[in-house]
Amino acid sequence: MVRLSAEAPALLIQYVAGIAALGAEYTLEASPEAADLIRNVGLSLARTASDAE
Repeated sequence: MVRLSAEAPALLIQYVAGIAALGAEYTLEASPEAADLIRNVGLSLARTASDAE
C-alpha cells in the first residue's frame, strides 16, 4: 500500500492521474472534498472525450 498526500488539490489530481495512466490497480481513500474533486475532474475528462468522438 502506498499513501499519498498533497498540499494542493492540483498535485493530488496529478498523483491520481499518474497512477491511473500506468494501469495500476488502486483503491482511493480520500476525504469527501478530495473525492469530489477527483470525481468532478474525471467526469469532465469523460465528457470532453465523448465530445471529441
